[in-house]
Amino acid sequence: MSIRREITYNNRTLRLTEWANELNISVGCLWHRLNDSKSSLDEIFKKGDRRGKNQLGKNNSCWRGGLVKRICQNKECGKKFLIKPSDIKRGGGKYCSKKCGGKVHCGKNNIFFGANLCGKKNGFFGKHHTEKIKKKLSEAIIKRLKDGKYKSFYNKLETRVAKILKKQKIKYIWQYPLGRYLYDFYLPNTNKLIEVNGTFWHADPRKYDRNNLKYKIQQERIIRDKKKKKYALKNGYVFRVLWEIDINNNKILIN
Repeated sequence: MSIRREITYNNRTLRLTEWANELNISVGCLWHRLNDSKSSLDEIFKKGDRRGKNQLGKNNSCWRGGLVKRICQNKECGKKFLIKPSDIKRGGGKYCSKKCGGKVHCGKNNIFFGANLCGKKNGFFGKHHTEKIKKKLSEAIIKRLKDGKYKSFYNKLETRVAKILKKQKIKYIWQYPLGRYLYDFYLPNTNKLIEVNGTFWHADPRKYDRNNLKYKIQQERIIRDKKKKKYALKNGYVFRVLWEIDINNNKILIN
């Protein structure tokens, strides 16, 4: 039976929504009935076929199966419970509650409990991407950045610099990709790349002795900062660093 917007029955032509209101059933339910090739119009529009006790459960033409009985797989529980078939398809139905599932998969019952996956015990130990693969991964990430498929998360310092740029009416691009690196700001009018560095994370030389740093993260950031600066200058850009102390004290002038 083909579904039409207007249905004629007993010399009456009404829209699908109007028939649904008259029969006191939902439009979706009426749609399923009309789409059922086994049902005739007389069966659909019969007088007794209205919403009520005779349409509950299996008597309803929209019935797609009821709740399924399951036993909780937690040995300490073993409780019987009911669950929707749709939830079973999504991987549910093993435990009566999240609490029960948590008890099974926590502590010593977890397959990773006590497993030391560091060093040589890790399956990826000693394995590295080839330069060809690294280049492909970098190109793919840069493309996603340019297409706006990655969400950008701006810190407070960058937000303050953006406000200063707007105030000075300087055109800028936030999170500018260049090669394998991502720079905080790019000023197209002056071909300038700007990096906004925090005092701790990038070890401001006015506060930290770079020859005697305690934290590994600071050492790694300094090496990366040097590489970014070198790459920017090599590609003909003007490079500048804005430090957290100067931003907080309003001692920066961008031109």
